[in-house]
Amino acid sequence: MGICGMVSVTFRQKSAEEVVALAVRYGMRGIEWGGDVHVPCGGLARAREVGEMTRGSGLETFSYGSYFRVGDEGFSAVADTALELGCRIVRIWAPAKASAQCSEKEFARAAEALAAVCETARRSHVLVCLEFHNGTMNDCAEGFYKLRGAGAADLKTYWQPLYLLRRNLQEIAALNTNIENVHVYHWIYSDPVQRRLLEEAEDDWKEYAALLGAKKFLLEFCKDDAEENFARDARTLHKLLGE
Repeated sequence: MGICGMVSVTFRQKSAEEVVALAVRYGMRGIEWGGDVHVPCGGLARAREVGEMTRGSGLETFSYGSYFRVGDEGFSAVADTALELGCRIVRIWAPAKASAQCSEKEFARAAEALAAVCETARRSHVLVCLEFHNGTMNDCAEGFYKLRGAGAADLKTYWQPLYLLRRNLQEIAALNTNIENVHVYHWIYSDPVQRRLLEEAEDDWKEYAALLGAKKFLLEFCKDDAEENFARDARTLHKLLGE
């Protein structure tokens, strides 16, 4: 089965030191460090410090969750930060427009920009993964394959539940081995969005986990940003993964 971890942005209000302690306390095996608060892009000394602290606590840095978006400049600084952290997986964002609203020309331009990013990543020995997110061009398998193109053949994607159960299972099956990591949460997409306990969607996540197989499952954004709810979600995830 999969491997249990967490995303540091779940607790933006906590220090990196507190995130590490929390990850250890609740049985996480690794952390995706976010580039917005805990490990800012280009802060190489801090990245090195956080990476060493993570490993020293018996954890792995699974990935660097950057906020680089396809079309931006300066990916090399993102790659350098990931390497100082001690990881080779870099998560970036697709352009901020839903795939269904994009023309073929827009996809072609984005794919060209992404190919350049992937070339820089290869020279730096890191692997680029796209955030799988609504409101972006990577909000479905079809969008991912259009973005990957010939120049980004090694591109991977994350996955997270954006739709109802049946559609989610279809997206997992279509993306298949192109999924690198999984963001785990339970949200009700209403207005406003409601963050709920993972246990309320346990049956759905059993199906997702069975289909996803041996991925890294990273807890993200618990209900009310509360540690007690993170603890409950962690117990649910350990149960789902048979840990």
